[in-house]
Amino acid sequence: GRDGHQAQNLYMRKRTGVQSVKAFDLMRAYENNELSADQIYKDQIYQIDGVVSKVRQDQSSGRVVVELKGDKFGMFNVYAVMEERFAQLAKRLRKNDRVSIRGKVLGVVQGMRVDVDNTELIDNLHTG
Repeated sequence: GRDGHQAQNLYMRKRTGVQSVKAFDLMRAYENNELSADQIYKDQIYQIDGVVSKVRQDQSSGRVVVELKGDKFGMFNVYAVMEERFAQLAKRLRKNDRVSIRGKVLGVVQGMRVDVDNTELIDNLHTG
């Protein structure tokens, strides 16, 4: 079905250069102008680099969510819903850990956050 097709797209893109953005910059773009931010980011696969604000389980879906700080106060966050196979790894993350994730940017689905779906954790040990 559709989901399988989407997963395939993710793998193909993984091998080519994936666009990347810092969580702060992504959040600023949406704060400044949601429409123009959508034109750049919405439904695109992006690598997002940032700092963990919190890790939790989404009430409705049961999926593990990693929130990356979108500002100094952790008020605005990038809300990344993890792929099932990264759930265990994601649960080991701690607040203030630096991480790189890769997923499909959905934009602002509900207040004060930017949603990212189909999110993978990227090994970023080598990125200093």
